[in-house]
Amino acid sequence: MAGPGPGPAKAAVPSATNGVTRPAARIGPHPGFISSSNQYSSEIKIRRMLKDNGCDPAREDNYRLQGVQLIDSVREHLQL
Repeated sequence: MAGPGPGPAKAAVPSATNGVTRPAARIGPHPGFISSSNQYSSEIKIRRMLKDNGCDPAREDNYRLQGVQLIDSVREHLQL
């Protein structure tokens, strides 16, 4: 007499999606993966590249100072 089998066969049960479609899986590396052939760049080279892209260092410094002043004034008003 044959004994019981290895168990009931498990049928593939589709997962519930509640009508929501998932986007297709991304192809390519993880967004946090960084690959660079030139890991170290001199400051002069970086400044030259920024200038070539139309970035003005004085304007960038001005924006940075305005941001610091805004944060400081908010901190004072909130009494932190």
